[in-house]
Amino acid sequence: MVAKEFGRRPSDYLRGLGAYEAFCVDELCAHVLMQLREKAMKDAEARSKGQVREAPVSNKSVPLEWLEEWQNKHERARGK
Repeated sequence: MVAKEFGRRPSDYLRGLGAYEAFCVDELCAHVLMQLREKAMKDAEARSKGQVREAPVSNKSVPLEWLEEWQNKHERARGK
């Protein structure tokens, strides 16, 4: 689900994960994505009915490549 959305599995950004750990990370991200979509649908319904819901935390999308860059940076600092 998440890989279809973003082109890569979230666990691909984390090196050193076993198969089960990667599965858990991917499932967690899929669950969070579903929750965010449900909230977005509820907010859209409320706006269409003229009701005011809480403001979103951020309207900007954040690229996930920063995690890969962060890992590379810290691995170099640790000498791996």
